[in-house]
Amino acid sequence: MTHAVFAVDGDGNYTSFAVFGHADDNAARGTDLCCAWISSAVYLTVNTVSDLLGCRARLNFSEKNGHFWLRLEDGCPKEAFRLLQGLSMHLKSIQKQYPDKIQVRSIKTSTISEVRKHA
Repeated sequence: MTHAVFAVDGDGNYTSFAVFGHADDNAARGTDLCCAWISSAVYLTVNTVSDLLGCRARLNFSEKNGHFWLRLEDGCPKEAFRLLQGLSMHLKSIQKQYPDKIQVRSIKTSTISEVRKHA
């Protein structure tokens, strides 16, 4: 199962997220469509935040372990926070269709360590 956890600060801004695990641990590599949808949405969000908006962000990922996290740095435009919120909404729509494949949660915090701890 994939777990996605989003950090929401006191102002309601989505500041970071972590995604862990594979949607179907028993699927042969490259055959799990749900995992592909999740990965595609994550990469689209990250590339848009960094390459199009020019936002500095800390990120870490491991394809082998199905582990990805991103934290927006200070000075990012409001659109970057909204993109993370949009990713959360998108993953929640996948969760509605495939509740046994992905779990999405938001927590009130501003630290990535709290997000990773809750994933």
